[in-house]
Amino acid sequence: MNNERLRVYLAALLHDIGKFYQRADQGSTRDSRFLSDEIKNLETQLCPLHSSQNYRTHKHVLWTAQFFADHESVFRGLFPHEPGGQGLLQLSAAHHLPSSDMERLIQKADWLSSGVDRTSALGIEDAAQEHKPDTFKRVQMRSVFELIEREKEQNAFHPEYILPVATLGQSWPKKAANPSTGVIPYHELWKAFESDFRNIPAGEPWSFLESLLSLLEKYTSFIPSSTVHLPDVSLYDHLKTTAALALCLYDFEQSDSPGIDQSAFLLIGATLSGIQSYIYDIISKHAAKNLKGRSFYLQILTDSVLMQICRKLSLPSAHVIYASGGGFFLLAPNTPKVHAEISRIETLLGDYLWKEQQNRLYIAMAGNSFSEKDLFDHKLGEVWTATIEKMNHKKQNRYADRLVSEYDALFVPFEVGGATDRDAISGEEIPAGVPTRSVPLRDGTTGEKVMETTFEQILLGKNLKKADFHVVSEAPVTYWQKENVNETECLGIRHYLLSREKLTSLSERFKGSIDGVKVLAINRTSEDFLQAIPGSRNSYGYSFYGGNDFPAHPDGEPKTFDELAGRTESGKTSGFTRLGILRMDVDNLGRLFGTGFRRDRQTFSRYSALSRGLDFFFKGYLNEIWADPSLDLQNHTQILYAGGDDLFIVGKWTACITFAEQIHQKFAAYVCHNPNLSLSGGLAIVPAMFPVSMGAAMAAEAEKSAKGHDYNHHGKSMPKNAFSLLGEALNWQYEYPLVKLLKNKLTDWVTKGYASRALLGKIYAHYYGYETQRRLGQSEAWRWTMAYDFGRYAKSLKDDTLKAEIHAVKQAAFTDTYEADGQTWQLQGNRPFLQLLNLAARWAELEIRTY
Repeated sequence: MNNERLRVYLAALLHDIGKFYQRADQGSTRDSRFLSDEIKNLETQLCPLHSSQNYRTHKHVLWTAQFFADHESVFRGLFPHEPGGQGLLQLSAAHHLPSSDMERLIQKADWLSSGVDRTSALGIEDAAQEHKPDTFKRVQMRSVFELIEREKEQNAFHPEYILPVATLGQSWPKKAANPSTGVIPYHELWKAFESDFRNIPAGEPWSFLESLLSLLEKYTSFIPSSTVHLPDVSLYDHLKTTAALALCLYDFEQSDSPGIDQSAFLLIGATLSGIQSYIYDIISKHAAKNLKGRSFYLQILTDSVLMQICRKLSLPSAHVIYASGGGFFLLAPNTPKVHAEISRIETLLGDYLWKEQQNRLYIAMAGNSFSEKDLFDHKLGEVWTATIEKMNHKKQNRYADRLVSEYDALFVPFEVGGATDRDAISGEEIPAGVPTRSVPLRDGTTGEKVMETTFEQILLGKNLKKADFHVVSEAPVTYWQKENVNETECLGIRHYLLSREKLTSLSERFKGSIDGVKVLAINRTSEDFLQAIPGSRNSYGYSFYGGNDFPAHPDGEPKTFDELAGRTESGKTSGFTRLGILRMDVDNLGRLFGTGFRRDRQTFSRYSALSRGLDFFFKGYLNEIWADPSLDLQNHTQILYAGGDDLFIVGKWTACITFAEQIHQKFAAYVCHNPNLSLSGGLAIVPAMFPVSMGAAMAAEAEKSAKGHDYNHHGKSMPKNAFSLLGEALNWQYEYPLVKLLKNKLTDWVTKGYASRALLGKIYAHYYGYETQRRLGQSEAWRWTMAYDFGRYAKSLKDDTLKAEIHAVKQAAFTDTYEADGQTWQLQGNRPFLQLLNLAARWAELEIRTY
């Protein structure tokens, strides 16, 4: 990568760093504690005149210039044979008053990122904000999630939530009618940022830039980029997308043949197909050993694909818009070279996956070009949707190019069974000559035979639990190979998982640096992520992974599904021992990306914020819910997969229900209780030894049922936003709380001896009568028998309170209106109360059972 190209990227990445620096300062330009006289004298050179000709605007660029001046030695070290710090200062800070082609290129990227021509009325208004004394410094970010689809409902939507300024992972939406309240601690945040900035190894530009991007995400994710109208885009998302767009413009303009349709940009999408069957097609009682490693293997496979593409196209990580859930979206320049390289990579990936997995896994890649005009005309939603459609078309025609060359493998029957050895965990036949290993059992004996790849995935899962760092390298790290550090290789990319203790031990032993690797701190953004492995060419960052920890024995062996379900090692059980298999994902995600934003808000920076925010919830915050000691999930549930917009969890069936409730509640708070953003999910309850693949399919059907549910709330349709339990889909807001309340009452009455289990039997019987008579079109005799039966039952009770509650249940069965604990449920137009009562009784019986 040539140095001019990197300098353009770096200048664009830091073009608005002055907005952060300026907020940490006090007073105006004249009273600044940080601006030198030399930088102040650049005002006429860098800051344009306001249309009134009375003052100069965009003064934040002076603080951008000061940042480059403060750290000139760093930038000169990166580009020793180039203009260095002073040249970068001008290139980065002059984007509002450019005087060269490269400066104008960054200006254009800045405009395209925010979807606003800064010479327009909105751009001028944004610039004028800085002229108002410190007002812009007190404005806090609004969540991008609160905005989704709300502006379609009403012309003047007024947000209620703010995001407090903090580092990544420490900010959470909270209600605040006025977003300009109090003093924001920018000064302390800036000091911490500069301290970390000085710790980035500055030996080589590429690795420096990759580390810098992670640092910007840590510190600027909750700083508003613009304070005009609705400040819902972070400074980080604006800096990142501006840098990516600038590099695309540079490559497009430098290309000898700049594309067929003269569009500068290419949105590349990719998705891994076959994930579900690959992960969950496990047949053995040892499945728990393998599933976490199997899931993480797909994560590093996707990461390896993305890393190869970025390396081949010389694109920094800022070009990755989204990467999770077995797929990604990447912004690239629309040049013949890129198209040729993508075609070559797609063939390479197809060959690799076919060799490794035959037709079980397939990666569908597609590109869609778009122009500067498309961005200014706010057509990004259409571009995104069109790219997804192309990807889906490829998925539906997976391996179509191999119909001739691999005809036998795809269509010709082959012999199975007989004396052929099978992998004890995956159930696959072990081909002749394929290396095998034995699964070690906890009693120290040698277990069943598995293929080497299965054994490596078992180790991968175990190492993930203990790992603090994920190290990625294009070449083998020979130091670690000698020390038996497990290595996983995908597409020529090596992956290592290391605990802090192991890493310290190795560093002390070899007393040398390891260069040219990417070091990712797992689920942490603390200051030491920049100092994990000394090396002048290393890049540093962090990665979030949902479910890196899991229930295990003291020796590190994962608990079996039987143990998760409630059976101890000695064979004892506590309660109804069944395994829950939970699947959940975000409703209508495709529509949200396509049309969720009002057309004039469809900008790259918002799409970046939306996808990044969703991924952070599933990969990051989900771990915090799981680790909450008050919920007692750590010993009873395992997150097999979480990322992007969905999750897959196994565990004790009652714990899975608790987990699902918490995920629903926390997600609602995370998206500022926006009714247009919801989760639907389904739970399958199966015996512990039930085949995982079949349980996963049952959970998928339950989730599908929830997504097909439509609740009628006073004549208004409320589709999805539901949870399927015991074969019934329940609206999260109106039906599920009622069923849970009834279940709790029934359980309490029976376990405390206020009522016998016969009450549950009566509910089943009357619901069966209702269903039979309804189906056959008979008269509703169930009403009279239930009135008589429950009335007689109430008379036999001594407790007056319980009598009243039994009477309320009976009345609700006839009126579909239930009152209890100060709440009223009106179910007219939906499923009858008796149906929900029957579900509650079934749920209660399972909780009461002891076998």
